[in-house]
Amino acid sequence: MQNLFLVPASESNLRATIKKAIPFSRVQGIIPARTLDQLEQIFDYGDGFYCWAMTQSRSNIYNKMHNGDIVILKPNGQNHNEGYFKYKGSVIFKAICPELGNALWPSGTGWELIYFFKKIKEVTIKHSVLAERLHYEQCVSPILQGTMRVASERIHRFIPAGNIDRFLDSIDEKNNRSLDLIEREIQRPRTPNNKGKKIVRSQAIKGSFYVYFFLLFLLLLGLFWLTDWFHIIL
Repeated sequence: MQNLFLVPASESNLRATIKKAIPFSRVQGIIPARTLDQLEQIFDYGDGFYCWAMTQSRSNIYNKMHNGDIVILKPNGQNHNEGYFKYKGSVIFKAICPELGNALWPSGTGWELIYFFKKIKEVTIKHSVLAERLHYEQCVSPILQGTMRVASERIHRFIPAGNIDRFLDSIDEKNNRSLDLIEREIQRPRTPNNKGKKIVRSQAIKGSFYVYFFLLFLLLLGLFWLTDWFHIIL
């Protein structure tokens, strides 16, 4: 079963490895060549990668993390039980590398249990709504003092079909705002396009005038021709 991890994040560390991709050239000579080769192959020799990490104190959680698991990150400085998770990624690779952790993150130390993302999606998921939907009691709503793994039993009971991506999309306010805008656009009554009708009517009148003028010209030409013909007979 896919796992869901809830992660607190400092702004400086987010800027370092989540808000922008890290070029492979930056980590050459820092991580073992074999690990770098694996990374480049996984990322199709692209421009770079995103990553996050845990310390050894969270090794039991790190060991339960697998490729395909979902991680959502909540920037620090918000209310523990409120605020928003702002970033989401799917784990694609793991590596233990203290040297890389020391090189990448300016805030904190001991970031050696590293996990990688191919891409990062911006989300707007309210902490209290997530806690409510996962049926955490108010008094024990998850306070993120470190990386937290949502229990498999909770995912099985409260996330339909265990589809974490779909579940998160359903409570992502960014998605809901987009859907609301589309729905309002569909339901908005259409006002008559009077300007367009006036243009069409004006063109029709102008066209009719040209037709009448042409018919009048033919009539006068015919009368003139008949008059000349009568003169010749007489």
